[in-house]
Amino acid sequence: MNVMKQFDFLVLLIGSIACFSCNDDISTCENSFKNNSCQDQGEIEIALPNKPKDIITLSNGVQLAKCDSIYILDGDIILSKEQLASLNSVPQTKSAYITALSKRWPGNVIFYTMSSGFYDTNTVQRAINHIETNTSIRFWTKVDGISDYVSFVNGDGNFSYVGKMGGRQLITIYKNSGMGTVVHEIGHALGLFHEHNRADRDSYVTINWGNIKKEWQYAYKKYTDEGYQGSDLGSFDFNSIMLYSSINSFAVDISKPTMTRKNGTTFSGQRDGLSNGDIAGVNRMYGTTAPNDIIYFTREWDENSSNMGRAYLKKYVEYTFVTRLPVQKDEIIYISLYEEGNGSGQEYYPPYEHTEQVKMLKGSRVIKYTVMTESGWQNSSDWYKDIKTVTGIRLPFTRQS
Repeated sequence: MNVMKQFDFLVLLIGSIACFSCNDDISTCENSFKNNSCQDQGEIEIALPNKPKDIITLSNGVQLAKCDSIYILDGDIILSKEQLASLNSVPQTKSAYITALSKRWPGNVIFYTMSSGFYDTNTVQRAINHIETNTSIRFWTKVDGISDYVSFVNGDGNFSYVGKMGGRQLITIYKNSGMGTVVHEIGHALGLFHEHNRADRDSYVTINWGNIKKEWQYAYKKYTDEGYQGSDLGSFDFNSIMLYSSINSFAVDISKPTMTRKNGTTFSGQRDGLSNGDIAGVNRMYGTTAPNDIIYFTREWDENSSNMGRAYLKKYVEYTFVTRLPVQKDEIIYISLYEEGNGSGQEYYPPYEHTEQVKMLKGSRVIKYTVMTESGWQNSSDWYKDIKTVTGIRLPFTRQS
């Protein structure tokens, strides 16, 4: 069972959500990040820019960079072992690829920490504030009892996983990076890919393949060129924070562009903030309703035992309630439960409803509550106790500023 419920989400290519490439490079721009701009040679975030990498091709044709035991998709997306195995296991379609790579953050809340000695907490906070101001995503500091979260760490380059991975999930930030670079990497953690890999991009840009280093040409392929299926929603967004600049360090000749508009003019991949297309993309995945100051997760499991020589099964659901800030006084959470009637004759149990009360003590942020949802003889229709379902949760919390 999942430790926290995870939900697959549909990634549509809206403005900034263009599929399949994440090669934003810092190798020529390291000194410019403090100004949140690197327009001359392109704002591009890259993982481990100073370490040699091998380009490998999976059995289904997907190309990755490999640095020691780290697998990198499109420059700054790190793949977990599970993602790598999923990509390599079966022929991929675009929808399967997204399902394999991307999970949505439940409740629109991302729990986070910053590592000890992190370079610039203020820059990360500015990026968080920017995303919260423009989307329904909220960032809450991690608390004991929460196992899935992102951790901002110092590192060689800027890179992130895509979507929710589960457990401690690193977002690596290079020293003196700008706010926009951090937003870009958080965008990946939310599930965003790059703009210039859209299926319709050839109607908007011209790729100058002859001026792209061979080891980076895969970063410019359309997802349809790789055999993926998908659909683009909205027009190509030249203002997306997820877009490469025309001129960048992937070029053979860095004085010439790797791609241009159809009229031959160049463009800069801005890192000032989310564009309207980026915001529309996040809204498409997560909706426009921000979470309240309390959310909950569930975990389910079975318990097998023996009773009078027969196998006996119990099923449980654990509810974890989490608040954004510590509660200012003891609070009560009311859980309405409904138990279905079942059985027959003397063993018939009529349906009924009742309410459980769970107390969250002053100063706390997390409370757990477990409900036994089923119990009965296995391989038998004679259930000893029937299903309980949470039908409603009343949350009497005062919103805290």
